[in-house]
Amino acid sequence: MSQEARKKRHYKIMLVRRVVGRSMTPILDPGQVVVAIPWRRYQAEDVVLLSHQGKEKIKRIRMIDSKSGKYDVRGDNPSQSTDSRHFGLIEHADIVGKVIWPWV
Repeated sequence: MSQEARKKRHYKIMLVRRVVGRSMTPILDPGQVVVAIPWRRYQAEDVVLLSHQGKEKIKRIRMIDSKSGKYDVRGDNPSQSTDSRHFGLIEHADIVGKVIWPWV
């Protein structure tokens, strides 16, 4: 493999976080470790790490508003999640990265 190909495979920033709370159960359990990386384009069903009011949260993108370019994010466990139903759509800039491990 060429050096150029190797560079393309490596990510410059890798974020490692521990899940807090039950908003993403049964997919992600409290205490579980996840790895996220910044991504250029996010799409529906991606699980993302986002920043909201100074706190990081892990949510799934449910929909992208094509007019505004904003994202509707939800927890997989609605009864335990504070998400776009409560705080509205989020901006692309609020998304810190896409969860790439575990594969969800």
